[in-house]
Amino acid sequence: MTDDGTPRKLRAEYCFGCSDDNPEGLHLQFRKTEAGKVRGEITLRPELCGWKGVAHGGFVGLLIDEVTSWCMALCVEDGERFATRELRVRYLRPTPTGEPLQLFGRLVEDRGPTTDFIGEVRRQDGSLTARGWVQIARLDRKKLDRFADMDRE
Repeated sequence: MTDDGTPRKLRAEYCFGCSDDNPEGLHLQFRKTEAGKVRGEITLRPELCGWKGVAHGGFVGLLIDEVTSWCMALCVEDGERFATRELRVRYLRPTPTGEPLQLFGRLVEDRGPTTDFIGEVRRQDGSLTARGWVQIARLDRKKLDRFADMDRE
């Protein structure tokens, strides 16, 4: 994140959630609001619905995954690569398409190899539509290198 609190973009090679390189993506941006917390905003496009006017649950889960991953990147990240290990979403109310939504991520516990977060999706009036618990794992660079070598064979 920049010193003035404006959103920072990470190298996210074609990520549907946050990459500017993906023309069909959501182009999400997040900013750190205080220690261990981040925030973002989005208005979901109508074609991302499950029912007319209601976001598909998979996209709501994606929003929670993104906000917590960015919480890791902006609040905890230590230069290591990381990935979501587990994601649990509780859908509380329909999440609308076509209206501004607020996304919140909060660090719960950093245990070294894994870190736990809470992510939330809220309407502009503050009502909670979904909450998720996410565990993110730091990835071993040697294992990643072996995996990349296998992909080249």
